Amino acid sequence: MFSFALGLFLLRKTGSAMNLGISILIGPLVSLVLLPVSGTIVDRFSHKKSL
Repeated sequence: MFSFALGLFLLRKTGSAMNLGISILIGPLVSLVLLPVSGTIVDRFSHKKSL
């Protein structure tokens, strides 16, 4: 959702559909790369403290 909103923001500011396409393409790739790292970080901390 954030990636799409950022792409629309870039489209509005620059007027270039190429920037929208690049941001929509790169956004999910970055999240796939960061998903294993963020998962291990979240699992290291106690879940009861966050409630």
